[in-house]
Amino acid sequence: MKTNIVIFERKTYKMKKKIIMTLLASTLIVGSMTGCGSTKLTKSSITIELGNEDAIKISDFMDLDKNELKSAKLNTKDVNFFKEGNYKATISYKDKDYDIKVKVKDTVAPKITVSDNIVVQTNNPLHMSDIITNVTELSGNIDASFKDKPKSESTDNTESVSATENTESTESGSSSVLAVGGCNLKHNDEITYTKSGDYDNTITVTDDAGNTSDIDIKISVIDAPSINGISDKTVTVGDTIDYLSGVTATDGKGTDITGSIEVDSSKVDINTPGTYQITYKVTDSYGLSTGANCNITVNEKKEEVADNTSDGNDNTTTSDNGNKKSSKKNKRSNNTASNNNSSSNNSGSNTSNGSTSTANSEPNDGKKTFTSSFGETIRTNPNNYKYDTKYAAEFYPKGFWANGECLTMDELSDARQGKNEAAARYMLAGGDAIMSQQTFDELYMSEADFINKYGFSNK
Repeated sequence: MKTNIVIFERKTYKMKKKIIMTLLASTLIVGSMTGCGSTKLTKSSITIELGNEDAIKISDFMDLDKNELKSAKLNTKDVNFFKEGNYKATISYKDKDYDIKVKVKDTVAPKITVSDNIVVQTNNPLHMSDIITNVTELSGNIDASFKDKPKSESTDNTESVSATENTESTESGSSSVLAVGGCNLKHNDEITYTKSGDYDNTITVTDDAGNTSDIDIKISVIDAPSINGISDKTVTVGDTIDYLSGVTATDGKGTDITGSIEVDSSKVDINTPGTYQITYKVTDSYGLSTGANCNITVNEKKEEVADNTSDGNDNTTTSDNGNKKSSKKNKRSNNTASNNNSSSNNSGSNTSNGSTSTANSEPNDGKKTFTSSFGETIRTNPNNYKYDTKYAAEFYPKGFWANGECLTMDELSDARQGKNEAAARYMLAGGDAIMSQQTFDELYMSEADFINKYGFSNK
């Protein structure tokens, strides 16, 4: 009986052991299954802001501890964070891939910065690309427009710039853009003001998602600068020319900008007779420019003829070739024939008390009457050499060269700048207040000769 009891107890023990082992196995299986269930996605989609590359995190989609997160990998290669749209990302964990839906959305309006000083010339178009200096917009695309348009726009003498010029196409190729402020400007809007003045306006900026922002601007509209005193000039071969003599310039607000005038005289050949064109250009502080042209005529130099004029009692005639000279001296006692000849050749002559005078005609003495720019009147022989210094003291202070031509500011300026020695000598002989002997030597004497004379350099 006891033996049977022992055998029964052993069988019972084995059965219990088997049951326990079975339960343990079941527990392990269930635990394993439970562990697999914990790796399921807690959510399968997400919406992120345009440009937010750090918005997707594995912990937002899987309930894993720190150590488990280290073995999980996120793949976002198919997601364009900088373009609106629906994309797919993947999380890889324990040899299994989990798909995530990603929606990229743009909800932030673009921001722009503009020029601090917006200036445009009257009747010239002002383009959006002239104003915008920087753009903050992650999509890289904007459109901008002026809120207020002048009631009467004028495009006379202007040439509008097409929005398609010098542009690159967008990815879709549906429109053309301008690169402005680090962004693509789809339409280069423009306005034109016909009257000078200061104007308030507003720029509205829109991105591809329809987000908009406004920025207020101030526009200064001014007239183009002007150049005054330009006229055609006639000179002689070898002469020097002061192209800026008498020329001035002002900007649209009346400020003197004469110092900004540029002259292009590269086409002028002062040693060859002909007519040449020179160009003047001036640019004001606002960047507005004006240009003007005029002609320079260079005449052949007349052959110099020596002076053979005697006292006022004599009449002198000189041959044209300047090589042979002949003088006919008619004394006052023998002046009757000359007077009679003069009377017969001048219709407006009057005779009184035996003397003859000619109306509206100069005396037959070979001289001519000239009037300087200073209003001085003088008579001189035009056959004199222009720079002949023996006449300087008589004629120069009154504004004349020896041949009777009036002084020009160009010649005076060149002489005082060391560019016309002949004129400088004439001025020195005439007693010019500025052209002293030392000044002349400083301008025209060689350095060695000047040092030898004065003991210091003129350079």
